[in-house]
Amino acid sequence: MKGPASSRRLPAVAAALGSAFVVWGQAFPLSPLVDAVEGGPFHDAALAYPAGYILLAPFSAFADLLTFSSKTQAIAWLCWLLGAYWLAAPLRAPRSPLRAALGFAGHVLVVVAFLAWAFLAPRPMARLTLSDPELLALDLHSHSACSHDGRRSFTGAANARWHLDAGFDAWFLTDHNKEACSRVEAEKDGSRSLTGVELSLHGAHVVALSPHSVVPPERYQNGPAGLTAFLREAWPVWGARPVLSLPEYWKHHWAELDSLAEGMWGEGGLEVANGAPKALMFPPELRAEAVALARRRGLFLACATDNHGWSRAAYCWNVAALEGWGALPRPELEAALTRRMHGPDALRIAARRRVETSPGWRAALDPVVGLSVLVRTLSPAAAALTLFWLWVLCGVRRALPWGASRRGLPSV
Repeated sequence: MKGPASSRRLPAVAAALGSAFVVWGQAFPLSPLVDAVEGGPFHDAALAYPAGYILLAPFSAFADLLTFSSKTQAIAWLCWLLGAYWLAAPLRAPRSPLRAALGFAGHVLVVVAFLAWAFLAPRPMARLTLSDPELLALDLHSHSACSHDGRRSFTGAANARWHLDAGFDAWFLTDHNKEACSRVEAEKDGSRSLTGVELSLHGAHVVALSPHSVVPPERYQNGPAGLTAFLREAWPVWGARPVLSLPEYWKHHWAELDSLAEGMWGEGGLEVANGAPKALMFPPELRAEAVALARRRGLFLACATDNHGWSRAAYCWNVAALEGWGALPRPELEAALTRRMHGPDALRIAARRRVETSPGWRAALDPVVGLSVLVRTLSPAAAALTLFWLWVLCGVRRALPWGASRRGLPSV
């Protein structure tokens, strides 16, 4: 049976094991950025971390890891985080049922507070930097409070700040079936916010980039015929680049994806990476099929943050080469980028390294694998601060639980 003395040694043992884990990660490092299409490290780009991110390194990196978890992985993480209290119970001194219940309630409050900080607070954010000034980072799909599922405080201005903090040079604001919002933001001085809309058509979500006039969604709300008609007319009629978005084309139109791609006549694109929890479940083998199909049909390949204002971490960036882009006014930049998005080599995709969602019950182990990837992608400075925090928390944990008994106060 564990007593107070042995239980007080547990934080130090945990900190020592955690430190060995971090050192192991530094001995076998991985690039934090990958090429989402070709695989392997993404060249010509790096992640820059503000001082606040580094200072809170283990918490910042773990919050990013949770942000890039798929729907299934998020459920697994919640089970692990809440179950950790009971998994550690055999290592603690015996507790009365009341004290165990109170301890678990406190544990739940800590988990909820951390998740609120990770997804709602304006925490420090990792930023993409590009080595070549003729390259720019672009987001093709994002939302604001104008969308029905956008965070109410995520205005167009907040959307712009989020993108700038993440290292984007330009971004399309594509609210659900509401094109007017992006046009208002695009007219603001100094904005790199570009015009677009996300249309809901027959179970598909189609992002229309830079239409020259407002697209009336009701014109295409007649089932499969409407979806096919818009994909064929988007470029010749509206001057818009259509992009089939994840996870909808995978979930609802995978069987007819080839015919939909053919309908875009080589003037549209496919999202093959998307930061939404459901889209992060897209299997890598199907991504490879989508890439092959896009190349066969002459479509460009794209990623999307699909951010709705609920996190402070970007999952991916589209990288385009455009000479002299920095001197272009916003309308000319938008026009040049729209012309650039033609064919499978129009964009490259830099994505944060993550663990792909495992099938079936094996997804329950994805958090364990995810932690190993996390420690291997920490920068040396972040690893050093992680070691510091491990031992700080060890000291706090050793001091607090036994203070009452040492002072002769009754324990619960």
